Amino acid sequence: MADLEARLALICLLLLSAQIRTVGAEEEEPVRVMCLGAVDNQVAPYISWFRQEPSITGHYVPSRFYESGWSGVFGERILRSVRMYFPRTYGQLVDYDFLILDSPVVSYFGDDGIRWMKRAIEEGEVGATTMNSLLSKHQFCFLPFLLSELSDCFPNDGIRVAEYSGGLGVEKLSMKIGTPYSGSFRVRLNRETPPVFTPFLGLGLENFVGGGGYLMFQRPGALVWIWSVGNHPEIAPEVPYLMSWEYGKGLTWSLSDNLRHGWWGWDMPAETHVVSENPYGLDVLVNWIRHGTGREPIQDIPVFHNLRTSYGYYDDLRGMVYSVIDFVSSFGGRTIELEMRVLGTDDTVRDSKLLYMKNELEAAQERVDLALAELRAITDDSVSLKDETFLWIYVTQWTVVTATGMICGFALWTLMVRRKIYRQVSTTRRSS
Repeated sequence: MADLEARLALICLLLLSAQIRTVGAEEEEPVRVMCLGAVDNQVAPYISWFRQEPSITGHYVPSRFYESGWSGVFGERILRSVRMYFPRTYGQLVDYDFLILDSPVVSYFGDDGIRWMKRAIEEGEVGATTMNSLLSKHQFCFLPFLLSELSDCFPNDGIRVAEYSGGLGVEKLSMKIGTPYSGSFRVRLNRETPPVFTPFLGLGLENFVGGGGYLMFQRPGALVWIWSVGNHPEIAPEVPYLMSWEYGKGLTWSLSDNLRHGWWGWDMPAETHVVSENPYGLDVLVNWIRHGTGREPIQDIPVFHNLRTSYGYYDDLRGMVYSVIDFVSSFGGRTIELEMRVLGTDDTVRDSKLLYMKNELEAAQERVDLALAELRAITDDSVSLKDETFLWIYVTQWTVVTATGMICGFALWTLMVRRKIYRQVSTTRRSS
């Protein structure tokens, strides 16, 4: 009965927490970002990174899949994903603030979806970016994009890139990538741009080495924010790495790279890349998105970086705690008290994120540090509970095995050694 009451209390606390989260989200109005293409955790950091950043909420439309390589189309999976996750009306789409096109196969979004995205940029003031120059070097991905009206929205001259790299008819573009994943470039920031990326100059951003980086050509009127140096010497000593321009009411961007390549400091689990020592990938992305949606970029990078790192560490530690709790629970251990304590730390972290959104950074750091300290204590207690649960399992198993051995030994001794229950077999006399 007591366990049932505890479970009901846990459910009530969960519902209350959900209500608090909803109110906080409406009050703070985080940036709503839709990520399309290769967006799952195995191939991109969007999901894990946006969990660390309170000012961004992510929505994900998987529309490019990796299975032992990038050459597979997986049309049925993409269609099913688009039907499930992509907005069904233009009004729903324009509610988002920023679109990230990371290698989606745009033909599966249909004429309406492509038209809505262009209209959202041109009329709805929605920011957007493409990755990998033309989204991909594979024809089934880059060609539908280049032939669509959506490609007109971005500052990269895609037709020129394709013509230089083999033409529209080739199955796979030769985009002069240099030596992919081999540490082939560094970046140089444009000092004459607004302070979006220049706050990272003092943190050594230009010293980190990256690998890959596809070719881009800027359209007239495009602004280059970052150049890559050394990976396209046949073109120029430095070429555009990130650039933007205004298209209608929206600000759009083109990146020659993507976040799973090494310069961003995130390693794609499905492939082996040379990973940069750049710890500021998420911080660069956040400033980029904030400026792209008309918000003020963050200037005090180290303070915000430490907070985001704490939120990421909390998520990792929380996942480990729940793994132990689930494991102990499967063996019948009483974990309700630990679960209630974890919910308490969740509330503390939620308070910290609200303070973060109000720019009360010192108080936000104190709250998340408090949650981390409590979560470490919960981790120790969960391990102790696991050990206690296993002790009783071992005692029970030892008792059962010992009792079984004693019964078997007694039976063996009675039947085979004493043999008093048996009669001597007499010799029968053969009849003559």
